[in-house]
Amino acid sequence: MRPAVGRQPWVDLPGAGPVLAIGANADCLGHFVARFLAGGGAAARLRVVRDAAACPRSLCVGVEEVAIDAADPQALAGAIAGLVDPVGCVFSWHHHIAAAVIDVFGGRLFNLHGGDLPRYRGAGGGSWQVLNGEGSIQASIHRMTRAMDRGELLMSEREDFGTAEPYPADVKAAAGRASRRVIDRLATAVLAGGSHALEPQDEGRALYFPRLDTPAQGWLDFSWSVDEVLRFVRAFSDPYPGATFRHGQHRYRVRRASLRNPEALHPFCAGLVVNRLADEVHVALRDGVVALSGIDGEDGQPADLRRFRVGDRFWTAAADLQAARCFRPGVGG
Repeated sequence: MRPAVGRQPWVDLPGAGPVLAIGANADCLGHFVARFLAGGGAAARLRVVRDAAACPRSLCVGVEEVAIDAADPQALAGAIAGLVDPVGCVFSWHHHIAAAVIDVFGGRLFNLHGGDLPRYRGAGGGSWQVLNGEGSIQASIHRMTRAMDRGELLMSEREDFGTAEPYPADVKAAAGRASRRVIDRLATAVLAGGSHALEPQDEGRALYFPRLDTPAQGWLDFSWSVDEVLRFVRAFSDPYPGATFRHGQHRYRVRRASLRNPEALHPFCAGLVVNRLADEVHVALRDGVVALSGIDGEDGQPADLRRFRVGDRFWTAAADLQAARCFRPGVGG
């Protein structure tokens, strides 16, 4: 029951009426629908609006589905036309949602965000969290407003990565586990109806991280510390093709890096090939030596490590690094 006093924001969810599940993530859409129906929700209340390109196949039996061209700004408006007092749940919708569509829901349109809000606003995903040395991820349900990722929080769930050296694949797996739990709670709340407390985001803590582009931004800087290099390589590795560097006039991508020897070295040593084994190349940094493996050539095939001689230098042009930092992804990133 809503308290009579205080400034805590609340949202009222009707116990009946239409419920829309909107998204481009088949797993999240299917999980929400399954939990809603398993909790006693009527199939007639549900309408699934899916991105036809991302989710080409029907997801549900006995539930109304509408497949739309998500890139068409009018398509979503058409899919919700005529609904009265709907509740909406959005899962991985990578296109702009018009203010007029948001307004139809009267403050009852919620989004699943794969990150701790307000610390991880934006569509950057797991790579930023690997870069920043995080050990866990939060799946957040927030109210959608006209300002991206700024609406009040309804609920959240946190999950550890399960490893001290996570890759984006580990972050994605943890996000999936947290998302399933918070979707369970969201379905329960929608079914129960009633008043639910919301938590305003602390704008003073807000950080925005845009979507990363591996070819444009995955350039490795050998002037960084060992820890910074290790995190960068992991951030652009599986399921991504790896961090990029140059040797001579050729580009290479590396998908694995580990600390070989921690020791203080002069910054001029940065990028110097100091040893080569059968399956890895040892490269000097200012505070240690790292072993690089999983190195592919420009053709995407495994590189012959014999071409890397002791005394050679791995490098990245200053222009490449500057372009990587200045690169701006498209809308939604």
